[in-house]
Amino acid sequence: MMKFLTRQKYMMVLCLVAALSLSSTACSDDDPSTNDNNTLADVQDNADITQEGDTRDEEDASGEPDTATDGDVTDAGDVTDAGDVTDAGDVTDAGDVTDAGDVTDAGDVTDEGDTVDEGAFCDDVDAGVEVGLVTSAQFGDLDGSGAIGVLAGTSADETTQLYTRLRVELYGDTVIAPSPTPYVAGSTYPVDDYNYASCLQCVIIQTGCDVEGDCETNYNARAGELTIDAFDAQSGEFKATLRNAEFVEVTQGGDANLESTIVPNGGGWCIDSYIIDVVLDVTEAR
Repeated sequence: MMKFLTRQKYMMVLCLVAALSLSSTACSDDDPSTNDNNTLADVQDNADITQEGDTRDEEDASGEPDTATDGDVTDAGDVTDAGDVTDAGDVTDAGDVTDAGDVTDAGDVTDEGDTVDEGAFCDDVDAGVEVGLVTSAQFGDLDGSGAIGVLAGTSADETTQLYTRLRVELYGDTVIAPSPTPYVAGSTYPVDDYNYASCLQCVIIQTGCDVEGDCETNYNARAGELTIDAFDAQSGEFKATLRNAEFVEVTQGGDANLESTIVPNGGGWCIDSYIIDVVLDVTEAR
């Protein structure tokens, strides 16, 4: 099956070039105090009989054994010295999970596995790989077979008049090749075949394009996904988002040979996210 945008490229290119000459607006584009126990539980302060119940002050008989010396727990049994958990068993020192087991240090995924640290998909690319794409015009078409095509272009260079364009062609659900998972809003489809002869979700970047629609370099997507956000075949409404798309430079056969061949040591392109928001021409589809 001949790719439908090959047949219709001249009409769409003329519209695109005309729009590019009039517009340049871009469309594209998560220690506690060691006194704690003395205050709260140490019987020296709250329950020590030296202050409250020591018979030396209240009921002490001078000739009899003074409990201040013989039995006052202040010296012999005050847990402040012998058993105060502030020194011996205070979990602040011995077992406080802040030091021993706080997951902030040992297992916090913010450090080990949070993708916020790793960055966007295109943050780490090889030298020579272009990143991102901003276009100033978008056009689309729904043909009689059910194939969807979108063509978007950048503003033309003031000196050379050349521009870069993005082509999205969807053949996954057509009259010739119906799919059990047709294109519907809310669904995501793989963009994983760089070969123009066999791809179902074909995404292509072309650079050095002139007013006739001829381009110098082709980059075909071999990884990524396309999520359809809205699609109405009657009105032509079509919104989609391309994510994590990886492109490789290819040489492209002509109309008689649609095979794509990767250029050895060629360039590449990477797009984190690109939004498509267009009204498709549905004249032919009707």
